[in-house]
Amino acid sequence: MTDHKPGVARRKADEYSLRWSNGDWIVAHVSEATGVFSIWSSWGAWSHRWNVQHLGKPTLASFLSDGPRDYGYFARKLIPPHRQTTIDVATSRREMKRSLCELRRDRRVSAEEARDCWYEIEEWEGGEPPCASSAYHLSVHRVWTPEWTHLVGCVLPFLLEAIGKEPAS
Repeated sequence: MTDHKPGVARRKADEYSLRWSNGDWIVAHVSEATGVFSIWSSWGAWSHRWNVQHLGKPTLASFLSDGPRDYGYFARKLIPPHRQTTIDVATSRREMKRSLCELRRDRRVSAEEARDCWYEIEEWEGGEPPCASSAYHLSVHRVWTPEWTHLVGCVLPFLLEAIGKEPAS
């Protein structure tokens, strides 16, 4: 622990609040001084900080709301990589079995190896792919997480439009 105390600066941020009749809501803060964009919503909470000198736009709000909407870009900034996608176990198993059958047909894997791997695929629940010690690679099918889907499909379209319509005064 250091004996130094942090400097404190109080800054204003613009707040955007959206509410729907079904009870869903979004509250976001855009700080032009710090480059912080924070979102709280009925779908989750996210934040990111941009260096405001390198946005290519005069303000953070204009950066967020102008031009083509690349919701994926913003989502990649707001959600850490390990929370963007998840393994679709059922589809992965199906694709792994299809690949294994193809490998067996092409005689790139023995009947015994294929049988052992088939059982590993049957028992697999996600995580490290089955048959990882083999010379062939079975791929895992990934899908967007519900967090990603809600941010890209529900939160960002409405929020970025609202920021564009109601710029900071």
